[in-house]
Amino acid sequence: MIVNTDIGSVLRKGVKKMLESGTDGIGRRPRYWTLGREGSSHLEVFTIDQDGRGEALVVFGFEEEAQLFLGLEEKCAGWHARETTTGELISMLYGPCASISRVMIDPLPQKIAGGTRMQPLSMSCKELSRSLMSASGVAGGAMPALATLHP
Repeated sequence: MIVNTDIGSVLRKGVKKMLESGTDGIGRRPRYWTLGREGSSHLEVFTIDQDGRGEALVVFGFEEEAQLFLGLEEKCAGWHARETTTGELISMLYGPCASISRVMIDPLPQKIAGGTRMQPLSMSCKELSRSLMSASGVAGGAMPALATLHP
């Protein structure tokens, strides 16, 4: 039996769940995972261009996803998964990552993504920061960026 599933809809629901809850399941503060390494004077964050649209900050909803990416992505030697709060993530988007225009949500390692037709799920940094602030109660609204996700 073949089931017709709209993969974009499934991905959007997953991102929405990650942004809305972002917790460890017992009501603690939101948690996200980025990839980082210690630079000469500051923490460097990992960016990737998997789809030819320019560099994007990678953000994961679970530590295990970040660890899997690190284990399978060849470019990740020396990088580690780093827990990031909502506030830290927003600060990264406006600070050290201000020159980066978008974020990839839970990207697949190239070894896996290269063999699929699935485009990585991404959104602009501005849209993500608005969604994060909205989900954390900093700003009003009901996650306006989810309607503009660009697979």
